[in-house]
Amino acid sequence: GTTLLDINKTNLESISSYSDTQMAAYLGLSSSTGLDDQISWILGKDIDSQNTTTGLIYRENVLSDMMHSQPVAINYGGASTPDIRLVVGSNAGFLHMFKDNDSANTVSESWAFIPYELLPKQRTLRVNADGGAHVYGLDATPVVYTTDTNGDGIISSSDGDKVWLFMGQRQGGSNYYAFDITNPDSPVMMWQISGGSAGFERLAQTWSTPQITKIPGYSKPVLIFGGGYNTGKDS
Repeated sequence: GTTLLDINKTNLESISSYSDTQMAAYLGLSSSTGLDDQISWILGKDIDSQNTTTGLIYRENVLSDMMHSQPVAINYGGASTPDIRLVVGSNAGFLHMFKDNDSANTVSESWAFIPYELLPKQRTLRVNADGGAHVYGLDATPVVYTTDTNGDGIISSSDGDKVWLFMGQRQGGSNYYAFDITNPDSPVMMWQISGGSAGFERLAQTWSTPQITKIPGYSKPVLIFGGGYNTGKDS
């Protein structure tokens, strides 16, 4: 498994061994001068002073549209002490987990994940040019595989329980992602399938929602999904 990294310049550049100039170019900037601001914008900071209320640190439009991604609810705490989380993708490119704070009638964000390959789309979203094409990110509905070993309705890693999440990009790209979210506050990336990589050379846009099932004679769960939507075949 791979622990997810915080979004900051050091981590972003270390992944691809980029310099400031190379990282700026990857994010669609003309120079490294605006690199820090662009990373802050990705984190939701109101770099361009769009808020009408003074003193606010974050943008009012941090959460992007969820055109085709439907939220999935997971109860980690059982019936007596519910710990309900929602997972959903957005077209800003983020997979979000939200926590239902029932006693306070509020919802808080536990974490958000963005694939490295979707970072360049952040510049397009920030510019928000008139007449621009709609930006797609993680446009699919996640699916969740849960194992409650002792059947007590409570998800606990100490009991051997598991919660695994799988999702594609749909119109946002040709990748599938898998996460271990058994601990809802410490997600771990299990693997990534990239369209065009070895063994998946013909995998196109991942519109197909994975189906989790078992195959006779094989102990582990498997994913079944279609070969992808090929935009080059549109008439």
